[in-house]
Amino acid sequence: SLLWQLARRRLGRWPGAALTLGAYLAVDHATAGGYVDGLLMFFLLIEFLAFALTGREPEPVAWLAAMAASLIKAEGVILAGIIAAVFTTFRSRRGLRPFLLFLPALLHKFWIARLGIDSMLKGKTLDDAIIDFFPRLQTALGLAPELWAGQGYTRLRALLWDGLCGLLVTFAIMAILQKMNRLVKIALVIVLLQLAFAFSSISMLPEEVSWFVGTALDRLLLHPAALLTILPFLFLATQKGENAKTR
Repeated sequence: SLLWQLARRRLGRWPGAALTLGAYLAVDHATAGGYVDGLLMFFLLIEFLAFALTGREPEPVAWLAAMAASLIKAEGVILAGIIAAVFTTFRSRRGLRPFLLFLPALLHKFWIARLGIDSMLKGKTLDDAIIDFFPRLQTALGLAPELWAGQGYTRLRALLWDGLCGLLVTFAIMAILQKMNRLVKIALVIVLLQLAFAFSSISMLPEEVSWFVGTALDRLLLHPAALLTILPFLFLATQKGENAKTR
């Protein structure tokens, strides 16, 4: 698969194989149940890994994956846009033309809004959403640790443990080596922005916070958790390449 090819080039053969197999196994139950979050995760990983490769050759793959992610689910345009914007900013790319690939998804959102379909606030006024934002955010943050207590009906939550372990292992390796590379910084910025989007979404929506945390938050956290899971391998592979250049 494309994910395997990119993971092998960026992370190495065995870590790339582990990522590809683990990704499929992690989301197979949810995908069989009709959830597209696993497919969205694949597109976002492909986008990230293609951007993470050196040179401009893989960039068209990254942008096409971003476009696919933006079309497959409502939050895809935000999550894919975060990855593209962070890489563009860190690499000082000036051209904004590739971002036009998000236009079909934005036009679709405009079209359904014109039809009177409110998929975000669902009848709740914007003023009420702003007033309720911080109380709902506080509640969501307080309930979030419960996601690590079980698998949930989508059985995606094992990846949350993987992401937490990946973050801790990466910090331990960086502390031992006393080094940090640019690609890890990019990944961490993306993770922070995706986490901010996930909790902001809960804080804006009208549904009961406890219900949303129990049924949907794990699917939103799936994407930053996937990046954190590969973070140790990304750091070691990047560090190996930098060490080879200095010899």
